[in-house]
Amino acid sequence: MPLSFQASTSPPTRLPPGVKRSFIGSPQGPLELLSALPEASKARGTPLFLVHGGFGCAAVWLEYMTLLSAAPYNIPCYAMSLRADDIVTGVKHVEEIHQQERGPECKVVLVAHSNGGGLAQLALNDGDIGVSKLALLDSTPPFGLFGVYWNWLKADPWFPIRVYWHLLHPRSPLSSSNLVKNAFFCDEYPIERVSAFEKLMSTFESLIWPSSMMSRFVSVKKILQHVSVYLDRPAVLIMAAEKSRLMGVPMMRSMADEYAVGVRDILLQQGEDASSSQVAQAVSFEVVSGVGHHLQNDLNWREGAEKLAKFYQGNTVYDHEILRERSQGVQKYSTMLCTFLPEHFLFFWWLQADYDRILKGATKPMLRERFLRRPRDACCNAP
Repeated sequence: MPLSFQASTSPPTRLPPGVKRSFIGSPQGPLELLSALPEASKARGTPLFLVHGGFGCAAVWLEYMTLLSAAPYNIPCYAMSLRADDIVTGVKHVEEIHQQERGPECKVVLVAHSNGGGLAQLALNDGDIGVSKLALLDSTPPFGLFGVYWNWLKADPWFPIRVYWHLLHPRSPLSSSNLVKNAFFCDEYPIERVSAFEKLMSTFESLIWPSSMMSRFVSVKKILQHVSVYLDRPAVLIMAAEKSRLMGVPMMRSMADEYAVGVRDILLQQGEDASSSQVAQAVSFEVVSGVGHHLQNDLNWREGAEKLAKFYQGNTVYDHEILRERSQGVQKYSTMLCTFLPEHFLFFWWLQADYDRILKGATKPMLRERFLRRPRDACCNAP
């Protein structure tokens, strides 16, 4: 796909039966919201709000939405195409819809993938939203992205050179079907289907949001203060993709360990003397077999959707030692220095990604604003 700095002119993605498209008004412009709702008599469940990652859009969740909104699950599903800080706008909009029927205490189950997981954690860390449950699917870990880019470099050694060759274009690492497949999918994924998937991807977006979370950017303790954590109740799901070349199972396992420690601390603050088995009820770690980073679109996507449904319904499994020391696994990622991605490379890539704002002399925004900023026209389905 040719690289471009312009918004996509592709027509809106065709939706399968049962999925509807609407738009939410916001200061950033109209926001695309996809919804898949069960029959009216079965639609009183807690809403599931799905957040995509970098270069994605709401349509990457169509498989999950179609399956989970149908029998036997009957889960109300929503997915939004991100723009600026609209994750908060979207969550509150969906909550308002369901609070009319279920009361003011209704909160969403928040599901986020990749860098969208970073956005979700930041919004919770800042207290902008509160959720019933949190599911992070092959997500940016709270201790940062250095380990992710190190993994990406190992999977694609020409990554830095290609970025310079492409004049620091943000989509350079995903500038061909082969590169997209290498980063996002398993080896068995047909290249023809990769070409179809690329039509869902943004042609350009600011890299300020990932560059703002290269090192630790949130506190798990603060995040969990805005998730409904109670004894013997599932609260957090960490889902890893077995064949992911970006995150990897060990990194996601370390992330799950950190959340398990955080949940234990929250329960202790509540006066609960939680055992490992009780913490296991609150934190679930799952591995989806045979899939790459884009586990919701890979060949075995159904397994991940079914594991998510079990978590939603309350059946959780945490299959490794719950209270492993943070220094084992977590620190090795949070302190890793990416030798082949030096600071000047990341800085100039960041500078180019938001050059228009810098040239206008805008004041340097706070971390949250830098992290959430995406170009206004990144969403190809906006009217």
